[in-house]
Amino acid sequence: MSNVMIDDERDFWWACVDISVLRDRELTPYDKTVYAILCTYASVEGRCCYPSVERVAEEACCSVRAVQTSLRKLEERGYLVRKCRYKDRRQIASRYKLVGHRGGAGGAPRPAGNAGGRVQVVHPELEPQELEPESKTYSASHCEETSPEAPAPAVDPQPENLTLDLSGAGVPLAFKATAEYFMLKTGRRGVSPEDVEAIKRIERYHVPSRIQTEIAKAVERYEKAGKPLTALTFGYIWESVQHQRSKPALRAEQLRKQDPWEKQRIADLEDWERRQQEDLKARFGGEDT
Repeated sequence: MSNVMIDDERDFWWACVDISVLRDRELTPYDKTVYAILCTYASVEGRCCYPSVERVAEEACCSVRAVQTSLRKLEERGYLVRKCRYKDRRQIASRYKLVGHRGGAGGAPRPAGNAGGRVQVVHPELEPQELEPESKTYSASHCEETSPEAPAPAVDPQPENLTLDLSGAGVPLAFKATAEYFMLKTGRRGVSPEDVEAIKRIERYHVPSRIQTEIAKAVERYEKAGKPLTALTFGYIWESVQHQRSKPALRAEQLRKQDPWEKQRIADLEDWERRQQEDLKARFGGEDT
């Protein structure tokens, strides 16, 4: 049997992504991106794939934790079925079966024909029909058809010196997902050096889950006050929690103080400071302070 060579002359590669997923307003941009990446790996027959979470995170330009959160959300919405796999008593990449509109949003059936999907039908010899016809007004004197000028969209202010490279910006690894959650909730395009400094102060006393709860509360306060969410900063979050302490952080601090190695380090530091004071007193004189 001879080999058959197929010459693919398409201008770009295609990936079939279910419209119901793209238009689901309960999903975040991360959720839809993760689903689209899974679609690039899915087989034609059965719509199954086996990419690792790390590979999906790399291609989605987000953290592994963000991918895991999106996978849980897609599974809860019924858009995919995940099956854990093991080999030699070790967990390997899971199996994902993409269900799409057949199971999404409570298993709602697909609308008949073109209803609901709003797929644009284009004939090569005809002009494409717009999905949303442009609204027009008519002049009573000349009966001329004119299109009103749309007002320029308002742009929310963004802090200066923003960066999208959270690792390069110095954001602690444990708070990287929290910083991504902050940008997702506020619409910010990045974090500023002032945000990074506030995050470092927050990290000393609070766990990420506590700060994510505070971010959600701050967003709700800003929306009620009519303030732009992009003006929200981690400095504001720090001011809200600086006089509080998360229980896990307090417990970790207590355990650290009880550690014999930590006690020895503190004793050595105090001894070094005492010898420094004695040396200064011997060289320059003076009394103990």
